[in-house]
Amino acid sequence: MLVRDPDDRWLMVNAEQGKSTEPGLVIFWFGADLYYANANYFAEQTRRLVTGTDVRWLVLDAGAMTAIDCSGGSTVIELQEELAAKGIVLALAHVSSSLRAKLDQHGVSKVVGAGLIFDTLRECLGAFHAQGALPGFSS
Repeated sequence: MLVRDPDDRWLMVNAEQGKSTEPGLVIFWFGADLYYANANYFAEQTRRLVTGTDVRWLVLDAGAMTAIDCSGGSTVIELQEELAAKGIVLALAHVSSSLRAKLDQHGVSKVVGAGLIFDTLRECLGAFHAQGALPGFSS
C-alpha cells in the first residue's frame, strides 16, 4: 500500500490490516494485471485491508495494471458491492486509457462510477479530501 513519509514522499509498504494512508483512506497498489489466476488473491488482500478499520475510501492504485479480464472485472464489481454495503467508497487511480476501455468492457466503470475512476492519484486524493463537504458524507 502507499503511505507518505515525514518528508511528504510516497512510500510503498506491506499491505497490512489496520494500516492506512491517512485517516479514512487506504491506497492499495496492486502490481499486476487483474485476471482469473490472481483475482481471488486480490479480493482477499483488499478485504483484509478494510476489516475492522474506519476506512471511508479504498483506492486501488492501478498504475501497474495494463489489463483486466472478465474474472478480474467480476471480482472488482463484487468487491465494490461489498464495500458499498459497509459504507466504503471504492475508487481507482492511475487508470490508463487502455485499462479504462477494459473496465468499460467488463462493466466495472458502470458499477464503480465514472466519477470514481481517475487518471491520476492527485485527482483521486482531491476528490477524497473534497468529499467531506458533500451532502451524505461525513468528515
